[in-house]
Amino acid sequence: MASSEKKIIIITLALFLSSGVFLSLMEIRQQDPNTGKNWWSVSFDDPKSSSLNFTIANHSDGNSFHWTAVTAGGTKLKEGNEKITKGGTSEIKIENQTLNATGKILIDVSSGNDKEEIYKNLN
Repeated sequence: MASSEKKIIIITLALFLSSGVFLSLMEIRQQDPNTGKNWWSVSFDDPKSSSLNFTIANHSDGNSFHWTAVTAGGTKLKEGNEKITKGGTSEIKIENQTLNATGKILIDVSSGNDKEEIYKNLN
């Protein structure tokens, strides 16, 4: 094998290895929900039960959240404010037994101009 052929093989292997490392680092960065992203979510802790407990997960730059639990008819049951740092979550406990709520219950959560809504039908 000539010297130039060895150089080509070594350069090709070095480029392949460096490309693999670069792509691996980029994939790790893309998998992090906080890096370069700006989103938040709200979900019930147990969607199939009659519990109204829910969680706010924050992956945004904002940290102030306002939530309201209302009936489908617009009656406000409970509300509150939460401060959640980026990458953090907050579990909000709502005791449905004390509210005696039935029918469709809406949970409205807002942060700045963004708003999300989840609901549950209680019998």
